[in-house]
Amino acid sequence: MQHLQPVQVILEGWRRNPLVQQVLRNNPSPSLRSTTRATDALSMIGFLVAAGNLLVDSGLTFRSVAPRAIIGVSVLVSIAGLPIAALITAASTVERTRNESFHLLRISTLSRKTLVTGYLLSAAYQLRLLWAAVLALLPALVVSVIHYFVTLDLGIFCSGRTNCISLPEALPFSVLLAIFLIATALLSIVSLYWLVLCASIWASLRIREIGAASLVALGLALGAWLGMAVIFFLTKPVFPFVITAVSLGLFFIGKEIRLHAERLI
Repeated sequence: MQHLQPVQVILEGWRRNPLVQQVLRNNPSPSLRSTTRATDALSMIGFLVAAGNLLVDSGLTFRSVAPRAIIGVSVLVSIAGLPIAALITAASTVERTRNESFHLLRISTLSRKTLVTGYLLSAAYQLRLLWAAVLALLPALVVSVIHYFVTLDLGIFCSGRTNCISLPEALPFSVLLAIFLIATALLSIVSLYWLVLCASIWASLRIREIGAASLVALGLALGAWLGMAVIFFLTKPVFPFVITAVSLGLFFIGKEIRLHAERLI
């Protein structure tokens, strides 16, 4: 499972971007190839652990430590990753604006859109370990959530009854529900990261000072998470549909912030 292969294709397509060339020329460690291999290995191990727990949990009580730990770590990575992404993006962007090559690029024939795209791609590449952690946890997270919903279904249908439904009967609905909820969560996380990366680059180009730009980016990241959490708690019965609509709105807001960032170059 080459999880990061699409990222490699994107980087190859934009390799002509001068900012991306600078990042790749420095050959930072670990490389994308080694990160891909580690991600594949960790995702396979996590998947086997989660699937094994589902198969051996004959009582389906969801009391095993492994699936609970996988879900908890996944939530922690998604929450902690956003402010980390904001700080790294802001600091690296300000650092690049102080580079002599930045001023040469400003007076070149390159468009502002190309330069901002370069900042986005450079930030995304610097965050490759974060993306690797998210992708490595994803297969195990899917199985662990399926495990939870199978347990929930059997608990509902077995309550006060002697004829309980079997695992094969509960599995299809649990799989569909888990995939739907995780897809919704991924859409919201991707939209949040898109918004925060665009906002961090805008703050960096606007302020041009690492400390202040990092604080602004961090505040935007925490505010975005807080807003999404409030929406979740206020719309629990229908939150997947509301979150989907909000996520699409965040993509649009991020695009507008990116346009404002282009005007600052």
